[in-house]
Amino acid sequence: MGRTTTIVKGILLTLVCEGLEINHHACESVSDRSKHNMACEGDSSGLAKMPPVSKCGLYMAESAIPNSGLGMYTAVDIPSGHTISPEIVINLADYKEPEDIIDSYSWHHRNTRSTHEADSIESLVPGVGALANSHPGLVNTQMTLPKINSAGLHRYSDPGVGAFSNFHDLAYIASQHIQAGMEVFADYGEGYFVDILENDYVHVPMSEDYEKGDNIIWRFWNTVHGKVDTSYAKFLWEFIRQLAADDGRLLTALPSDPNDIEKAMKLGT
Repeated sequence: MGRTTTIVKGILLTLVCEGLEINHHACESVSDRSKHNMACEGDSSGLAKMPPVSKCGLYMAESAIPNSGLGMYTAVDIPSGHTISPEIVINLADYKEPEDIIDSYSWHHRNTRSTHEADSIESLVPGVGALANSHPGLVNTQMTLPKINSAGLHRYSDPGVGAFSNFHDLAYIASQHIQAGMEVFADYGEGYFVDILENDYVHVPMSEDYEKGDNIIWRFWNTVHGKVDTSYAKFLWEFIRQLAADDGRLLTALPSDPNDIEKAMKLGT
């Protein structure tokens, strides 16, 4: 499954790089374009001059999430509120294949405004929507609804209308400042980790677990009066973690070292 997922991500990356410009930076590699520019330096004609080289806005590398294959990273700073990439939506109508790899990359039709096209719709978003990984505690983007434009054609009666998608400009917006070199995380929704991945990610905390974790560390902090390095505080914190041991998601949300609690209080679990 892991190897298949990596292959699929590679194919999607190729499609994105050939069909889109992300952040106004072409996906062509910097080294290839530099070589092309160097080859043209000897020619002084205006036709031979190339535009300034800009590095690729997004690239793929091993994800910071263990055992998650490739992740999407940004090579440039993305300010909060800026669009990372405009996307198209490709709808699969009445897709019947059970347990298909597509299930791991498709979105629910409500996320893409595709509610009337067929009895069942699987929506593909072959850019950030398929290539970026997700983790409930690391999400740094927000997905917007797409625009719809049929170009005046009817998808029932006009021939060739299925050759293009009338759902476009679905955008991924940076929900916080994303520094160059950081991984881009999309929000798959908590149902993805609970229903689709099932036992594979039983220790990934959900929003409810983070809320419980925040409440626990605040009560602990008040109980020990902020003195987390005493033997009593260490014993109490270990006892609290033992009580949470049966809830893998909550246990993961709690710091293992009581000395990290002050930082968790500032940033949130």
